[in-house]
Amino acid sequence: MKRLIASAIVVASVSGCASTPEVERPIPTSQIKAPEVSYYKESVSSLHYANAKPLVFAPDATASDKVFSVLGLPTFKAVSAKGVSATFMEQAIKEQVEQAISPVARQQSGSPGDLSRLSFTALGGGVGAAGLAFTMLDGGVRDPRTTFGYFVCFERKSEASNLTEATHICSTKLNKMLTDTMVKTTKVQEMEYAQHRKGYVTDGQRKTVEFDLWKVRVYTAEGFAPADRGGYESWIVAVPFSQNFASGIGKWIGAETGELDAAAAAKALGTHRPKDTVFYLPDGETPAAVY
Repeated sequence: MKRLIASAIVVASVSGCASTPEVERPIPTSQIKAPEVSYYKESVSSLHYANAKPLVFAPDATASDKVFSVLGLPTFKAVSAKGVSATFMEQAIKEQVEQAISPVARQQSGSPGDLSRLSFTALGGGVGAAGLAFTMLDGGVRDPRTTFGYFVCFERKSEASNLTEATHICSTKLNKMLTDTMVKTTKVQEMEYAQHRKGYVTDGQRKTVEFDLWKVRVYTAEGFAPADRGGYESWIVAVPFSQNFASGIGKWIGAETGELDAAAAAKALGTHRPKDTVFYLPDGETPAAVY
């Protein structure tokens, strides 16, 4: 009888452990560090060509239009999803980038008084049109506009001596925006290509969020902040990050637990956005951007 009772206790204990959820303990903010990222050095990126002079935007340009233009990418109105090559940001030439952003952005020329005479035209025709289409349509299943979100910094040259330092500062700003937004961080996992984070934000009530801070596809350039952001000389850094939203099969099997979609996540992050930065999170052809 004693053996039966002992066995029953063991079984009950094991069953209890199996059904007890893992206790999530908050990670102190002081222990959460930005991932070590390295920027793309193999060629001049679209970031360089787009920001060689301060960008001026069309009056009706949206926040996502502006962020895409800074990255040297076309809007979804100009080129639909999957219409841009995964390597466009690395391989596009000057004429291709200028035409890609032409419907919503132009580089400032001459004095500020010239801005009123800038025109914005539909994509197509003109210099580089054929080459632009070929580059965009070649292997675009991993369209950079839908694969990653980007956090972009316009680091003043008075505050960073080179691109390496500017990249570190920008990554640190992204880290701070996330830690300031999340009322509790319960998981930080270092992976080869990204750092994964899980925690909670308050959006009326406590909601679970998951973010990935990518260590690859980081782009930099020496240029200028957009005209409406001061037009000053700067180091421009674009660090990819993304947010996981539980939906479909991922939600059903428990692989994803994020409860905020792109728009809600961007709104929460935007209240803690550091100065001289802009960002967007992908969501099909309706990205959520804060500019």
